[in-house]
Amino acid sequence: MRVHGTIGHCQVILLIDSSSTHNFFNNKVVENSGLSPNSEGSFEVAIANGEKLSSSGLYDGVCIMLQGVPMVVDFYLLPLGGYDAVLGAQWLRTLGPILWEFSKLQMSFSTCGSNVVLQGMHRPENRL
Repeated sequence: MRVHGTIGHCQVILLIDSSSTHNFFNNKVVENSGLSPNSEGSFEVAIANGEKLSSSGLYDGVCIMLQGVPMVVDFYLLPLGGYDAVLGAQWLRTLGPILWEFSKLQMSFSTCGSNVVLQGMHRPENRL
């Protein structure tokens, strides 16, 4: 599910992807937000098509806004195509119980005593 968000002062499109093991963002986000890595470590990531990419740097405790909801997330730097950032199982595990309603592209969970509903972005319909 794709959602709008903010990292630093940078408007971003994030992919919420339960099949991704970690959270990632691309170089553009780092350049536009002025973030610095906390760790220089790198590791290889196998993406959906089987290709392997190298992550270069860990960014701990990055403040993001998801549709007005502040969150703190750890990200790895990875060249991403099509998205500014990916929130994977690393982030999803921190949320506790989650309700997905795919027909409405909504994801609901509770954080800090408040119920949160994230609205996914609708894709334009393909016409033949």
